[in-house]
Amino acid sequence: VGLGKTIEACLILNKLVHTRTVDRCVVVVPEALTVQWLGELWRKYHQVFTLLDGPRLADVEKDFGAGFNPFDVHRRVVIALETLVASPELTEQAVRAGIDLLVVDEAHNVAPAAGTHYALESQRTRFIRSISPHFQHRLFLTATPHNGYTESFTSLLELLDDQRFARNILPDEKQLSQVMIRRLKSDLVDSEGKPLYAQR
Repeated sequence: VGLGKTIEACLILNKLVHTRTVDRCVVVVPEALTVQWLGELWRKYHQVFTLLDGPRLADVEKDFGAGFNPFDVHRRVVIALETLVASPELTEQAVRAGIDLLVVDEAHNVAPAAGTHYALESQRTRFIRSISPHFQHRLFLTATPHNGYTESFTSLLELLDDQRFARNILPDEKQLSQVMIRRLKSDLVDSEGKPLYAQR
């Protein structure tokens, strides 16, 4: 927490947009973080994203007609995970629009809840599972990728890359290092090599 995941994600997104590697982007975040993301993208990177919320979806319907794909109108959007889960038709529309980059913030919210022998998929998990394979680029952000349950962690990895990872099969360190960047406060030092955070 507090190590700059949002800023790093914006840097990656900005680079992909400016090199024309991606055009259409969807940033999926908890509702409470939508405004923060819009602010970060604009203030630091001059990236104009649209908040695709209830009123904006209603505007698209009013201006273009019922059933028109909002992802065709707005090519770069921030959308609340809660909005997507409440409107299943948005899943199909996002896939049809051919979006290049999917960013999921607080990705642990879409990991299946783990029990003693298996992971229970929520609507959020099923939503991300249904759209994730249709994006060429995927970026998941979380301060807590592992909740202590192998089933949950490996399911989250499978959502990120179902060609490389499978539920309930622990990846080796080499596989994991190819898709996961992990930073601890204890690893961070200033320009003189002094720890930025007190040891705990």
